Amino acid sequence: MNNETSAPEKIDDLQDTAAEVGRKASISIFALLGMLLFPAAASAGSSDRVKFSVKPKVAVKLVSKKPGQRTYRIASNAPFRITASGVIGPIRSRITKIGEAAQKPGKLVACRRAAGTLPTTIYRAARKTAVEPAQRKAQSVLITLRYSKYSKPVFKIVPRRKKAATPPVGQACETNPQG
Repeated sequence: MNNETSAPEKIDDLQDTAAEVGRKASISIFALLGMLLFPAAASAGSSDRVKFSVKPKVAVKLVSKKPGQRTYRIASNAPFRITASGVIGPIRSRITKIGEAAQKPGKLVACRRAAGTLPTTIYRAARKTAVEPAQRKAQSVLITLRYSKYSKPVFKIVPRRKKAATPPVGQACETNPQG
């Protein structure tokens, strides 16, 4: 009867098995506790560093187009800029109407010289148009751009980004911007 072991050997084997099970159980418990506690500890001080922001958006609608003049309706949740390309000479901008839930985004009247084929910034809004929740039309302003009737400019109206490369700002016009 070689397969039989003595009672003390069985007890030793059972003790070894119990010790191994205990070791594995304690490792599992500590691993589980670590997974549960570590994310809470890691994020405990980071709640004040989370930055919530809304993606800057500008809604633009072409309202009218005549030779030498375009009028756009602009609603934005961030400051914006207007660039012109394909035109040389002065471009006059005038905000003519402000919606009930809007504010003036910057100067009401401005004039900048466009530089030609490369984009030139001709208007920079200092703030968003929207000041309170409302329909887009109520949050918008009308801006009229006047330029030489022989030009065919391409205008882009986009959010201003602080860290993005932007086209150069056109020189201020020497003439009266209201003329």
